[in-house]
Amino acid sequence: SAVQVEPLANAVDTADADADSANLVSNNVLNIGVPSNTPWGPATKQLPIQVMARSTCYKTGSIINTNAMFFIGAVEFTGDYVANYHPQEGDSGAVWFTQGACPQAVAELFATTNGTNFALAGPINHILSGLGVSMDGRACTAAVNPDTNDQLASQLPVAETPGDTANREHAEATVDLYSGDYVKVVPGIWGMGAGWDNSGHPEIDLWATSITPQIKASVPSTLNGVPVVVFVSGAPRFLR
Repeated sequence: SAVQVEPLANAVDTADADADSANLVSNNVLNIGVPSNTPWGPATKQLPIQVMARSTCYKTGSIINTNAMFFIGAVEFTGDYVANYHPQEGDSGAVWFTQGACPQAVAELFATTNGTNFALAGPINHILSGLGVSMDGRACTAAVNPDTNDQLASQLPVAETPGDTANREHAEATVDLYSGDYVKVVPGIWGMGAGWDNSGHPEIDLWATSITPQIKASVPSTLNGVPVVVFVSGAPRFLR
């Protein structure tokens, strides 16, 4: 079921179920362990993640877009995350966790892109609040990497500086301001999100099935002072 946040936009696509017996379920996630009972907050700068899913088994990656806005067919999603790994059918519902000794839930997978290496997920806090449930886990918080220039080497969440946070939030606000001018308005553009370049500087990422002359003519080099990059990717689709 989708958690509705606006009349025509969704934050997540999720479902819940009740087990007939407590013996049928466990909070010990295979290859990950017992997670924290406190979910991670908003995804921070290039957040490393791990996931255990039915079809792809154990995967790692990092979140490359926050506050992503995209359409799957006629269904609009806002405020979601994009990560750089390719899930398979059967993986829908898998939870992304932070890496390290205390995995904290970050998001729940529900979609991928056709033919390309990207996964789409809804923030776990939206899901928990929408369903009125909480995490079953242990009391701990994820260790963070204090070196803000070392994005992924330790595979720990980066300790975002106040400047990083301000830059990320500015890029996310820019997506809110301008996504309606480009996504499904300029033919071929199916999504938009706040991302980072290879040096960790914020950028606005537009996702398109191909780079056409119309896209070249319509997309500026910056929006709201943030550089804009167009990525070519197959259109998104729901996972089962």
